[in-house]
Amino acid sequence: MNHRSRERNPNDTKTAVDLEVEWEVHVDGGGEPYRFVEARRAPVWVDGQHLGAGKRWYSARPKRTYGLMPEVGIPCLVDPKNPHGLWIDWDAGYDLHEPAWQAHTAEAPARRAEAKEERRREDEVAVARAEVMPQPPDVSALRDVQRIYALGVTGSATVMSAEDTDRAVSGVRVWRFEVELDGGRRVAFDQAVPQKSLKRYPVGSDITVYLDPDDEDAVALG
Repeated sequence: MNHRSRERNPNDTKTAVDLEVEWEVHVDGGGEPYRFVEARRAPVWVDGQHLGAGKRWYSARPKRTYGLMPEVGIPCLVDPKNPHGLWIDWDAGYDLHEPAWQAHTAEAPARRAEAKEERRREDEVAVARAEVMPQPPDVSALRDVQRIYALGVTGSATVMSAEDTDRAVSGVRVWRFEVELDGGRRVAFDQAVPQKSLKRYPVGSDITVYLDPDDEDAVALG
């Protein structure tokens, strides 16, 4: 029903993982199903993270696997004196999971398309929210900054220079900043910054910036 796995020692040869799992046990002719949680060692394929993890720990599997799936049962034997004493047939469980993994892989393009459409809808909502915010009528650049704040991702940068452009937006001075992003690429951009906020961006300081996912040169101060 639920599970998580972890490596006991990442430096060891990968033969098994520690598995914490909640089973729902259906005993043939044995009454109502029951659940319990246990910890045990299990083959590496149960976590779905290791390409090349085949049915046996030493066998290669180039295709993608997804580990234990709640909708796929695994044959087992139950100790008649201890309902929590299970012997798991991992080999048979692997064989039963293969068609489920294949179906999950086949559905991946549809899942990615659905996720992309969901992100597009979220972007539209964020942009619409930014556009209705009060804005000075004399500058369209602020709309771009608001869009970056609404949709951008954060990153790290170093301030290389900051110069007054002798322009102002609604009384706020516009500054030309040049920053060096992670990886060494430099980007210059203008942004209106109140005087009292300039001390947050001294030359040579490491700052957080917002990066437009659709324009690598569109940056806003964090």
